[in-house]
Amino acid sequence: MSIDQAWLTVREIEKEKFKFIVIDRPEKWEAAKDFKHDFLMKIPGTDETFSIPMTGLSYDQLTDVIVKFPFPEWDEDDGVMPATVVAARERTTVQRRIAILETALGMMIPGSTFEQKRDSLNKTNTGNLDVLEAFARGQLSNLEGTPGLELMNYNQMRQRFPQENVIDVKSFEDFLDRSNSVVHFFRMNRYQQDYIVEFPLKSLTQENKEEIEKRTPEPEPPIMPVHHQVTGRILPGKTRVNTEDPTYIRALNKAKKMRTVMYLNACLPFRLPGESEEDQVAWLGGRLAGDVRQINTYINDVILGVDGRYNLFTNV
Repeated sequence: MSIDQAWLTVREIEKEKFKFIVIDRPEKWEAAKDFKHDFLMKIPGTDETFSIPMTGLSYDQLTDVIVKFPFPEWDEDDGVMPATVVAARERTTVQRRIAILETALGMMIPGSTFEQKRDSLNKTNTGNLDVLEAFARGQLSNLEGTPGLELMNYNQMRQRFPQENVIDVKSFEDFLDRSNSVVHFFRMNRYQQDYIVEFPLKSLTQENKEEIEKRTPEPEPPIMPVHHQVTGRILPGKTRVNTEDPTYIRALNKAKKMRTVMYLNACLPFRLPGESEEDQVAWLGGRLAGDVRQINTYINDVILGVDGRYNLFTNV
């Protein structure tokens, strides 16, 4: 924090006249197990809010997760990361997520093995899980937040988003069922139209996302030699990827269009017109560019991402 930021924080704290609790005895220092909150996840594009009970992670609990599941190291100077290291990092990331969520939520993720628990997580989209894990590791465990500002943000958010249509989550299975049944409503207003256009969109699970990505792989850019900047000669053993190759650009664009079609077919309450996916790509190509881009962005950033899931929480 800079001096200016610190000064502004102190000024705002004095302005708001917050209550101070001085920790001058060990019994006044709150234990992590007593730091309990209901995490209110506002589902974007809906009028629903999930209420999820959570407990702060203690110093020992978070350290144990890091020690138990060490993250595989790789020096970029050693070249391209091997597939084995990539797979090991992905596995460690999920192992840490499982441990953190089960500890913070006090709920067991369905499954008795790592593979079964990982499959359970894949039954929802990563956006929901990203928000829960980030909140558990960050604000709830007090690893993020600026003195005074956190309280002001909390009060402002509570005023902006009153607790209406709150759904109490009783178990992780309940969370999966409810989050997957959510219907989003993407709304936009086109130039000089006196009405709002609304698209109802179904939720996508991580399994849906991975299947679509598997069916629409993005091509690898070709490798080209590196030339000396002055002489123009090829430098032996030096190469780089050529992302400006016309053939690569066309193939990448084709894959992205096909992926957009599959996302829309999975989310919309209707299938795009056309006997084949190529026909559907052609049909979609005739819609307004902004329509397609905005819906695609919403699917990626909100339904599959973390945007719009507000970090509201209440003391319990």
